[in-house]
Amino acid sequence: MTVGVSALNLAVFQFDSDSTATMFHDDENNNENGSDRFYSEPFTWSVNNDGTVNFVSSEGTLLVKKLSEKGNRIMFKMSENGEHFIREYYRAMPLSLADMNGKHFAMDDGDDYCSAGTFSFSGSVVTLNEQCREGFSTLKGSVAEHSLLDDTLVLSFTKENGDVETIQLSLIDGSLAKGEYAATMFKNSLFDNVGTMELKETDAALTPR
Repeated sequence: MTVGVSALNLAVFQFDSDSTATMFHDDENNNENGSDRFYSEPFTWSVNNDGTVNFVSSEGTLLVKKLSEKGNRIMFKMSENGEHFIREYYRAMPLSLADMNGKHFAMDDGDDYCSAGTFSFSGSVVTLNEQCREGFSTLKGSVAEHSLLDDTLVLSFTKENGDVETIQLSLIDGSLAKGEYAATMFKNSLFDNVGTMELKETDAALTPR
């Protein structure tokens, strides 16, 4: 199984080897019409004799043709109901548990709630240190390579309220030293949201300020 990311209206595609797949989508336009901004959708795919690919979901059939490929960046022409459009797609880059072991990674940009954070990896343990509005926190969790998806790590944390939050990380741009990751997030095994995360290797874990 492989992971790919569409850059427009962020979507993470997880392709199975048996012609099935799932799209995890962030569509800001859905906020305007009352639908869920984050949603997942299963679909099937098949390759035609001319090399084009059919994606079939409950929404209909999408015809996909590859236009160019450079590194892990691929440009596709997509056709649906007589309309044509171009999409940019990123294939997940090589990533393993050994790549992260013994290293610390800082979140490259904070947000309105948490100003800074680091992930520290040691074997099958990952530690998340964050500086947020209510103060400094440390949370230990587990990390493993995804059992089905190539080049994807699974980080799992159990919160104080018992909720289990899981992040599937796939490197899509840059390098381990400083890279952009697709982050597909689940809460208690149910899809929660999807986004990108910039991580930069640093010398040490975040400490209280």
